[in-house]
Amino acid sequence: MKKLLKVRTLPVLAALMLCGALVRVPAAGADTAVDDYNFAAWLYNNGKYDVAVGSYETFLKNHATHEKVPDARFGLAQSLFQLN
Repeated sequence: MKKLLKVRTLPVLAALMLCGALVRVPAAGADTAVDDYNFAAWLYNNGKYDVAVGSYETFLKNHATHEKVPDARFGLAQSLFQLN
């Protein structure tokens, strides 16, 4: 019985290891841009406009080619508008 169990678990373990190798794990910094943008948006939404300005500017400097750049520019403009 033990030999039968070992024979059946070996292919299952091999399949699980193969699936694990195929799973795409994002790079460590992949979510940093989104996190930075979300933090700036959170600051804006909580009325911390002066800090949001700096956060949006930092986002734009560090992630100049990210797809969220237009949103960050708009958030920066809104933050500056709220301060004046």
